[in-house]
Amino acid sequence: MNIITFLTPANLAAEKEKFFSSPSYHPIFTYAWGSPAARAWAANVPKYTQLTAAIVEQDGPGTVAAAKELFATSITPPLLKLAKEITSQAPAKLPETPLAAIVEAFADAFQQLGLPEYSIAIVDHHGFNFRPNPRNKRILMSRHISPDFFSVDGEIKHELVHIIRYENEKFNRLPRARQYLPTEEGLAAYCQDYGAEGGAAALFQHAAEYTATEVALRGSLREVIEHLLSIGFSPELAWQRAVRHKFGWKDTAQPGDIMKPSMYFYHQQLVRKLTDDERCRLFVGKIGIDQLSEYPAYTGRVPVKKLRDFYRLG
Repeated sequence: MNIITFLTPANLAAEKEKFFSSPSYHPIFTYAWGSPAARAWAANVPKYTQLTAAIVEQDGPGTVAAAKELFATSITPPLLKLAKEITSQAPAKLPETPLAAIVEAFADAFQQLGLPEYSIAIVDHHGFNFRPNPRNKRILMSRHISPDFFSVDGEIKHELVHIIRYENEKFNRLPRARQYLPTEEGLAAYCQDYGAEGGAAALFQHAAEYTATEVALRGSLREVIEHLLSIGFSPELAWQRAVRHKFGWKDTAQPGDIMKPSMYFYHQQLVRKLTDDERCRLFVGKIGIDQLSEYPAYTGRVPVKKLRDFYRLG
């Protein structure tokens, strides 16, 4: 059990079918919160206690407040203006890549970075494209992937941020920052949008999810999907990305957002203000952007030249 499995609805596929079969249906999500494993996990992970308690009580405002603090994100007028400018015109959708070719591209990246023990596994799960599982030395890829705006190169660069920071955390024997995740997702999104092939399209999607958070905070899942459709998302991708905004809600007609989707664009823009050297040093482990002064040089399992070349960090 972890925060992702706690938040992910168990009936996404069934509710998707109902949603697209009706012009007015609001999905009702079910979760595994009542299981002994979920209850034990929620009671024993202090940093998630406030959020999980609000979710179980279906306290919408409390969930939003706890999520804002946990993911260190919010909707600000300047960033919302920037996101709307970026999403004012949808880029061309990227060509579809066979799953086998994606697996091969990831394998090549693992070899290039000296991480040959890692592999990628295709799973029949909904709600995500890729999910890193570094403890088990693999990355999960959903066979229902919808990468309209995410290139293979960008997805690889994004997911390998998680793997490298995990490996360097162990290599450097560093403590994990309490809020390491916002910085990590910001760095991953930056590397995907500003340092990979197809980056402009990926930036469009991350900015779109920031604007979608504003819609979700005051509206339903259906309104979020309609918003994403209106700016150029396909129905499949709109569903896949919109549902993530309502993770934690049973009745998706209710306003509110889990805030995590906004974290990528919010923290990406903070990472964008750094130098290439500072961005390189963020890879030393599971640190936060506010800890950069503690690490004047990069050290890690992945040699610095390989890291800089792979991520185009000067």
